[in-house]
Amino acid sequence: MKRTLVLFALIMLVSGAFAQDFKKDKKAAIKAYNGKDLAKAKEMIEKAVAYPEASTDADVWFNKGNIYLDIHMLSVNKEKVQVGMTKIEVYAALGEPSSAVKSGASELLTYNDYNITVNISEAGKVDKINELPKENANQALQVPNALDIAYDAYMKARTIDTKGSLKTEIASKIKVVGGEYFNSGIVHFQQNSYDAAMSSFEKTVAISNENHVIDTLANYGVALCLEKKAALDKAFLDQAIKQYEYLVQIKMKEVSVYTSLATLYKDKGDLEKGSETINKGKEMFPGNTDLVITEANMYISTNNHAKAVESLKVAKEKEPKNVSVLYAIGVTYDLLKNDVSLPADERAKYFDAAIQSYKETLEVDPNYFDALFNLGAIYFNKGGEVINEANKLPISETAKYEKMVADGNNYLNLALPYLEKCETINPKDKSTLVSLKEIYARLNMTQKLGEVNTKLSNL
Repeated sequence: MKRTLVLFALIMLVSGAFAQDFKKDKKAAIKAYNGKDLAKAKEMIEKAVAYPEASTDADVWFNKGNIYLDIHMLSVNKEKVQVGMTKIEVYAALGEPSSAVKSGASELLTYNDYNITVNISEAGKVDKINELPKENANQALQVPNALDIAYDAYMKARTIDTKGSLKTEIASKIKVVGGEYFNSGIVHFQQNSYDAAMSSFEKTVAISNENHVIDTLANYGVALCLEKKAALDKAFLDQAIKQYEYLVQIKMKEVSVYTSLATLYKDKGDLEKGSETINKGKEMFPGNTDLVITEANMYISTNNHAKAVESLKVAKEKEPKNVSVLYAIGVTYDLLKNDVSLPADERAKYFDAAIQSYKETLEVDPNYFDALFNLGAIYFNKGGEVINEANKLPISETAKYEKMVADGNNYLNLALPYLEKCETINPKDKSTLVSLKEIYARLNMTQKLGEVNTKLSNL
């Protein structure tokens, strides 16, 4: 009996010691956090949550969430600092530096928590941003998944907080985490990292759903990611369609929801559903030009070019200076001129109509690259076609041959200014350079031919 009592006393003693250590480490973590020593705060909070007492202490997990959220914000704030910023702007983004060393009129700011140095030039602007050497970097604060750890900690705190004493504070912080996931999704999307972006947007959606709120923009982010993935792999078409249909269901007021969904249905081959989507969009956005262009593209996909032109002309009447509409009309006429099922005289009319539409586009926007290139291509292709036909003539038809070659060269000369302007806008566009090479060779423009050959070899 005495042995049992001694053992029980030892257990109570050890438990009491653990409880004291837990409180001490938790208190140390909070003190370090309040003193902005995140490395120390992280070290102590990890010790604190390892104690058995942590399993029933919502506050320790709440503080762990706060610490890791701030660690995450280090990387966010670090990205805000850019070359050209003023010293005041750097301080606003990162706060006081760990050290500031002047060298003449310039100044080197060192931020240990951010693992960077920022050099302020004589002009008072940032001219260099460098990472600290690995041996000097604060490895403890390099936590790529800090936001995930913060979220998990807040959720654990919410589960333990059965009395709701931290309910408001936890909810507020989880909302912040959701916003950070959304911002992360945008960054990943802009970097074309669609899987990572979708994961971030989905986490924002999940957090909103837990709070019985529909986050329209986060759901839209998921849809955009699936749309991009579907463009690369049609296996994602159904998922993308389902997500966009959800946005229609919740009545998101964004015309691109309808144009994207209609296009996805077109890509799937379900033109009936695509047309239904366009009509729904027209009900919500009457007279919208983007919907008309999308509708025209659907007609084009079924070779119903005349219907496409009819639809686009309606849009042109509403917005005569809309370059997207003018260009789309030009593209449609361009396709019609190549439709061998049409009579030759009708195709000739579409040839002239395409040129006129592209020129109208360029009157509104002289630097519209695609219109410039297509207009140059029309003349270039026509010139090549005429010259090829001339080469088929018998030797006896010299006069006709010379006339056709001259006509063909004239078309090539007409193409030249448009393609040369394309090169000015985008000097590394291979299609433009190859077309110019053909024209220069045909027109015996040897100096320019040599220049374009050099450019092509350097691509």
